[in-house]
Amino acid sequence: MGAKGKWFKAAFIALVLFGLGLAADLTRVYVMVRIDPSFHSICAVNEQLNCLTVAESKYAAVLGIPVSIWGMGGYGAMLIVALASFSRRENLRDVAALSLLGMCIFSAMTGAYLFYISEFVIKVLCPFCAATYVTNALLLILAVLIVRAEGGMGVIARTGLWPADLKKQVGPATVFIPAASIVPLALAVMVFKFMYPSLEVELPKGPGGLPIGLTEDKDPWIGSRKPILTITEFSDYQCPHCRRIHALMRQTIEKYADQVRLIHRNLPLDHHCNRMLNRKFHLCSCQYASYAVCAADMGKFWEMSDYLFSLQDQDENECVSALEAANAVSIDREAFEQCLASDLPEKCIERDVECCIKLGIHATPTFLCDGDTFVGGIDDKTIVEKLEKAKKHGPS
Repeated sequence: MGAKGKWFKAAFIALVLFGLGLAADLTRVYVMVRIDPSFHSICAVNEQLNCLTVAESKYAAVLGIPVSIWGMGGYGAMLIVALASFSRRENLRDVAALSLLGMCIFSAMTGAYLFYISEFVIKVLCPFCAATYVTNALLLILAVLIVRAEGGMGVIARTGLWPADLKKQVGPATVFIPAASIVPLALAVMVFKFMYPSLEVELPKGPGGLPIGLTEDKDPWIGSRKPILTITEFSDYQCPHCRRIHALMRQTIEKYADQVRLIHRNLPLDHHCNRMLNRKFHLCSCQYASYAVCAADMGKFWEMSDYLFSLQDQDENECVSALEAANAVSIDREAFEQCLASDLPEKCIERDVECCIKLGIHATPTFLCDGDTFVGGIDDKTIVEKLEKAKKHGPS
């Protein structure tokens, strides 16, 4: 093994450790957006560059395990094999070099696929994820250079391509390398499942016995009939983070049902009804906001709202029809369709969007509470502080 090969391997290990750090932080983001409504990250730059949006999407996990955890396992496997490639035994170095090349080809292809999903399906790019895609590409280049430094095609000739030949030529010690690389992957998955057996929040179904009504402006509310604290929510039915916060806020309202009122307003991130957007994004959001407006007019807003959030498990570009929505929440289909054909939904949505423009609100979910604006959510500590203030100085 020449000096150049050692440098390539050292650079490979350094890059693997960098990728491992990125994967660990992406796992942190995945967890935090699910347990802390007020969590924010430096990688949430804007609507187009936002790791929080990607972390909240259904594509952020495979078999219920975050993609970043699979990545951590993969990087851990690369690290073990890369360390083995420093062996003085030529056959061990050969197997390690080829194993690294195979791993890097797979990781680079996976990165390319995830980039496609992010850019063309979710239509939001995660900066940290993009950094891992670049890391995987660089690792592939280094893996090729490592194989060349070990003898290029001669490595393949010395090891053989078939398992039987491999075992015969290099012995059980080097066959153990690919098997040993599975350990970090299994360990990463098991540790994650042990620490976080469930991060999913169950969506509510209807008001659940809580008081509900409409404000003077016909905005639906839930919670206290005589609130000490009022929270206004601007939300989008195709926003993954909105779905989670929707469920968490309902839990909050149940906890403070005699003191806090939550008012819902629409901010669809859809260029069809939101003039702040000049590109295609959540293509069903305006349509779903219309369903919500008409359901509120018919006294079924919270049932419809819960149902619309549940649709995120389906293809986001295949909008549910008005008939399906009406049937799902058991409202009069004819009256529902008449409302949708009227100018009521358009006027209500336009009013909400214009209000957001005036207030400088462009992200979802955003909450207004006691003169303050909270993007992403409000934690329980803040609500308690606001309640104490309201009790001293009067309702907000």
